[in-house]
Amino acid sequence: MNAPFRTPTRLAWAAGLAAALALPGAAQAVAITFGTAEFVTIRDCTVAGASGCDEISPILQGSYGGLPGATSSTAFTTLAGYGTAFGSVALSGTVGAPVLRAAAVSEPGKRTSTNSVALQRYTYTGATSTVRHFGGALTYSQDVTGPYPDGIGSGISAVIDIFTTTEASIEVGDTAATNFQSLFGVSGVDGYTSLGTDTYTDVLDNPAGVGALGVSVTLNPGDSVWVWVLLQTPAANAGIVDASSTLITGWDVATDLVPAATAVPLPTTLALALASLALLGAVRRRG
Repeated sequence: MNAPFRTPTRLAWAAGLAAALALPGAAQAVAITFGTAEFVTIRDCTVAGASGCDEISPILQGSYGGLPGATSSTAFTTLAGYGTAFGSVALSGTVGAPVLRAAAVSEPGKRTSTNSVALQRYTYTGATSTVRHFGGALTYSQDVTGPYPDGIGSGISAVIDIFTTTEASIEVGDTAATNFQSLFGVSGVDGYTSLGTDTYTDVLDNPAGVGALGVSVTLNPGDSVWVWVLLQTPAANAGIVDASSTLITGWDVATDLVPAATAVPLPTTLALALASLALLGAVRRRG
């Protein structure tokens, strides 16, 4: 996984990920109405081919972040000779809207990648029907050495999906790994119905990238909708994909929208600080 996200194949991605990362033993059920999760990975380019990274190995090293029901999460991994990847998510925007940060740096013949996911349920308490827009503003820079085949990927990718479900909550297991798998594959929840989705991708060199994406929905009194946001930063074969300047999301009008989780501070954990320092050091060494 970790290639730029494509909405039509979302269930296939989730199924493939669950199979690849299946853990022994049965997880306990934990039901959530909001959540955050991270998965960062390091791999080898096993076949150089025409692109310099036509095929990649299974995951050599990875790290999950975000326990079930966490309002913020971070993950970081680094390996000498391979590169560094880190990400963070927090429901810290207006009325708990997700803010996502991620970056990956890879050495020649290697591939690093991040997957940052946020989920938030909102209930509309207004007295009349209204149209609202949920959007994201993305600031990033990247040095892409591709293009690369599907399944390898390099460059920024972000997705917003607003959906409803017949379920009042979503089960995510009880570990960081099952939490990530469930949030990444949330379109498999019973009664899932997408109200709208939008994707932003950039696979070219871009030292000062700015992107936008968003979805408009009609809300009726009492409606509950789920907002799902994904940020991915695969970096292959000496690539740098830096979205640490954030993907900030939010509603155009937040009035009468009650979030399942209220706003929380951005993560300031030691892991995120170390990840930022390691990334900056890697970029400077190669600059």
